[in-house]
Amino acid sequence: MDRMVQTPVSMPFFFLLLLLLPLLFGIIFINIISISFAKLGFPTSFAFILLFGSLIGS
Repeated sequence: MDRMVQTPVSMPFFFLLLLLLPLLFGIIFINIISISFAKLGFPTSFAFILLFGSLIGS
């Protein structure tokens, strides 16, 4: 008699983590860039506009 393999209960949370992990890294990356622009004296909105424009332009 073959037993059916049961998936762990945490499996949906693992897939959710895999989906949200790139978003988390993207937010951290954008925050690092905006902090560096703020140290140069530019407003943080300038960093977001620059990143968004380069994303659309590519």
